[in-house]
Amino acid sequence: MTPLENVVSLSNIEIHEDYKNKGIATRLFQDVMDYARSNNKILKRSLPTDDGQNYIEKKFSNLLNGNDIPYIPYNLVFLYERLSENHLLDNKNNHEKISTLHEFEKKILEHPKLKELDVKILNMNFLKEADEIIQSQKPQNRLKNKLK
Repeated sequence: MTPLENVVSLSNIEIHEDYKNKGIATRLFQDVMDYARSNNKILKRSLPTDDGQNYIEKKFSNLLNGNDIPYIPYNLVFLYERLSENHLLDNKNNHEKISTLHEFEKKILEHPKLKELDVKILNMNFLKEADEIIQSQKPQNRLKNKLK
């Protein structure tokens, strides 16, 4: 299974100016959430374009928070892929996968280098630090550390 095989992505919803504020984007987004829910998919938020930034940041986040849809924020896709590649998401349901994603996000943000830089949001610029934390948390590494 590829890391994003069980993921549906939403990049942007663009509505012609004449049809804005009529609930069309909300309905389209609801359809994507319904699809994700009924097909047991995780929703991946992609980086919005400048045009979609306001909608994505406010409306999209509010709609997601009110539903039971597991989702990957656009800035954590790299981390989800890394966790999957390192088998740290194996045998987990979608909600557990997202919970694990956010647990690792917190651990990585506690990395001394990121604390020193006062980093609040992860992205691919911190791949080295992410890999350090992931490698230290892999099951075989934990076993080796206990044997030392």
